[in-house]
Amino acid sequence: MSLNLTEFLARSARTWPDKAAIVFNDFRLSYRELAGMVRRFAGALEQHGVGPGDRVALLLPNTPHFPIIFYGILWRGAVAVPMNVLMHAREVAYQLADSGAVMLIAHEVMLEVAREALRIADRPIRLVAVEKEPLSVLSLADGDSFNSLMGSASSSGRLPYPANPADTAEIV
Repeated sequence: MSLNLTEFLARSARTWPDKAAIVFNDFRLSYRELAGMVRRFAGALEQHGVGPGDRVALLLPNTPHFPIIFYGILWRGAVAVPMNVLMHAREVAYQLADSGAVMLIAHEVMLEVAREALRIADRPIRLVAVEKEPLSVLSLADGDSFNSLMGSASSSGRLPYPANPADTAEIV
């Protein structure tokens, strides 16, 4: 039996719903809470036009934002493109172009690099900023708040796409 990463998270949420999934300083998130936020974030991505197979680039440090956003991308059926936060704008622009990313999600401390990379890449890529405060996400492109979208997006426990055994991110 093999599970892709989103199925693994869903199973963990069913098995240990109240167990801590993320601990970051004084911030704690249970598996149930994590799975709910991941599903809502996947719904927000869908509402913003991100579809299965789309590439979503991440310029995020190791904070609670990362697993929520990373798993949300996978839950949507899109492809996460994590990038090293130490890269310069030219390197980020290269990875954006090479991956074919349709969206760049960047931590607010990386916004200067992200904006410069988008200028260099010179192609339409939606920029989404993540604030320092855990779980605060807002869109710079049009002022929509991802927090409000996450609150209204579907939170059903079902995957929005069929699981594919050929997925590259798979636990065997």
